[in-house]
Amino acid sequence: MVIRLEYCPAPPQWAIPELPEILIRIRQLTASALLLSHGPLVRLVARICLLLSWPMQSLYWTVRMNSKYGQSVKERTGKSRRMQAWQQLCMSIRFFIPATHYYRHGVFLEGESWRSASMLGRSEAARLFQCLNSKGKVEIAANKLEFGRWCQKNELPCVPTIAVVSKREVLGDFSQLDDHESCFVKPQFGARGEGASIWRRTRSGAFANDRDDSEPEHQRRQLLSVGDVQPVLVQPNLTPHSRLLGYTNGALPTVRIVTGKFPCGAVEYVSAILRMPVGKMITDNLGLFSPVIGETGAIGAARTFHPFGSSLARHPDTGKAFDDLLLPDWSGIQSIALAAHQRLEGYVFLAWDIACTDEGTVLLETNENWDVLSIQKAHQCSLIETPFTPIVEAWLDS
Repeated sequence: MVIRLEYCPAPPQWAIPELPEILIRIRQLTASALLLSHGPLVRLVARICLLLSWPMQSLYWTVRMNSKYGQSVKERTGKSRRMQAWQQLCMSIRFFIPATHYYRHGVFLEGESWRSASMLGRSEAARLFQCLNSKGKVEIAANKLEFGRWCQKNELPCVPTIAVVSKREVLGDFSQLDDHESCFVKPQFGARGEGASIWRRTRSGAFANDRDDSEPEHQRRQLLSVGDVQPVLVQPNLTPHSRLLGYTNGALPTVRIVTGKFPCGAVEYVSAILRMPVGKMITDNLGLFSPVIGETGAIGAARTFHPFGSSLARHPDTGKAFDDLLLPDWSGIQSIALAAHQRLEGYVFLAWDIACTDEGTVLLETNENWDVLSIQKAHQCSLIETPFTPIVEAWLDS
């Protein structure tokens, strides 16, 4: 457990002035949650041990990340691996933040360790969401089928599910796809687009992802073989809004909009990005992401998850400039996300994946444990600098 910690849960007093107060409170909360079932003495001893072991953790992650990325950074920047290691260690021990941030947030390019100090880490964000969300929440965030049913019940626009495939049966009416040349097949449970596939209509009229002469019976057998691993959903393969066609490889880009709910029940917009597939990707989960300007819906330069991915002014597949794009129906996108969160109890923060088509804006899914890295990297600022902070403070004070 010690080696896998992403941050120091008990920074000493002399380091606290270098960190935002809300970040200290978050780390104290999430650190306590690690040992919540134990008594105060055990928690105190554990935190002391974690603090004393922090230099060794920093060294471990410095060596590991340096061996993975050090040579590439040296070739790109001319900065020796020894200098990188020294900067990583100084950053980690001085600010009590993970050495992984050195590459993850591009500190090796900008040399701004203090900027990385205020970034919210993935593991601490996951524990924070777990602490804040209610135990009595409606469990639909991880279940895509139940999410669709919940949207229909609450009269929210969402992508329809045509069929549900399990180990032994295919339940659904494929005639609803008569006007579609392809369909989207994805696991009922899961994240990051894993297990998703696009099935094309064949000459016989059936759908398949492996042959052009598929018959309806082959379609059924192939779906059952996929559903044998885990239940999957069959949905229409949506066509992007005409305004977005220049910002994708042909697959569907989505807007990820983060909303937060105060203890009083008021819901507020936090941040948003546009996620875009590139190359041969069929989903946008690991593609490009651009910041969305909350006031206008304008798009900024895109970035990638890769540590060496500098900002991109144009989409690499189409050459379209990101500065030229205003999201279609931006006010409508915000309204749908805010209305959906208002109706969904038990979640403090949610990230909504929304598709824009010429026929309208639809909800695809919502995420309880959403990726904080892409939001912060796209906007080049910490979530601490957004409405995220007053919402967390309100819950911690309540």
